[in-house]
Amino acid sequence: MIHITQKRFEQRANSLTDIKVFSNLPELVLMINGKYVATVKPDAFKTAVFSRVELQSGNNKIKVTGSGSYKNFKDECSWLVEGHGFIIRPLTQNSL
Repeated sequence: MIHITQKRFEQRANSLTDIKVFSNLPELVLMINGKYVATVKPDAFKTAVFSRVELQSGNNKIKVTGSGSYKNFKDECSWLVEGHGFIIRPLTQNSL
């Protein structure tokens, strides 16, 4: 089993992020936009964190894969980073 946390939070304010995954598999591989990023092993609580991952401006296809019991597993999602990793919003009277 593989589950990317916060995958429904599709619009990202920062291009630098941690990607947290829950999995009962021994090893997980992270791919972004079809390119290998890293391999990690989940801890005793079945949590794996890919730390300080750099996302590109625009759409990013996140895919985490792993193998176990003669079967391959995956979870994937798409995250959008606007601009250069931050969102600029105009000040309003309420935000002062």
